[in-house]
Amino acid sequence: MKPPSPKSPPARRNLAAKALRSPLFRPRAEADPNAYKRRRKFIQNPVDDTSDDQIN
Repeated sequence: MKPPSPKSPPARRNLAAKALRSPLFRPRAEADPNAYKRRRKFIQNPVDDTSDDQIN
């Protein structure tokens, strides 16, 4: 076994969290409360398989 190095490894920086905290960060779109309602008609529920008559 080799002895541990005297220098600790550099800490990994979370650049995504830093970017979100930065004042330069601007969200691309404002949060629209009606956006989910518009998307909901395109979202299909994969859990509801009761309408299928086929047995897999």
